[in-house]
Amino acid sequence: MIFLSSIIFDDMTLDEHIDNLASTLITEDKYDEALKYFLENLAHLSALMDACIAPPSEVVKDIRAVFSETLKYVFKTLQFEEEDTQVSVRFFYYPPKNFLHGMLLKDDWQGIIIYFPGMKKGGMLMAKLGLEQANYFRITKLGNAGSAS
Repeated sequence: MIFLSSIIFDDMTLDEHIDNLASTLITEDKYDEALKYFLENLAHLSALMDACIAPPSEVVKDIRAVFSETLKYVFKTLQFEEEDTQVSVRFFYYPPKNFLHGMLLKDDWQGIIIYFPGMKKGGMLMAKLGLEQANYFRITKLGNAGSAS
């Protein structure tokens, strides 16, 4: 049996890429760089998707409040109407590294989410379709979101 986490991509295994991603968040607190790293090195890998499962209920329960507060901050920052808060989110969970990633759609906006439930750290990228500029947001513990453009 071949474990997807041990397959090598660009001289690194999937787990090594995820470790680099986590390191960017832990040691440097650079959520925008972590999101860029994810997009450049992991988002396109079918092996990551093949190794992911739907998040277990305990992970969903753990992140629900964190994402709710983060989305409130994102909506306020991007000046969405208060009553216009409906969003479609799809999460994928990589158990060996307790890593969650997903995508988010809202009207003509799309987003990417990365999050490590055990570390309570991650990031969200939001971009309006057709525009080059992306908005980066930090995801940490409940009620603590920040942004960088």
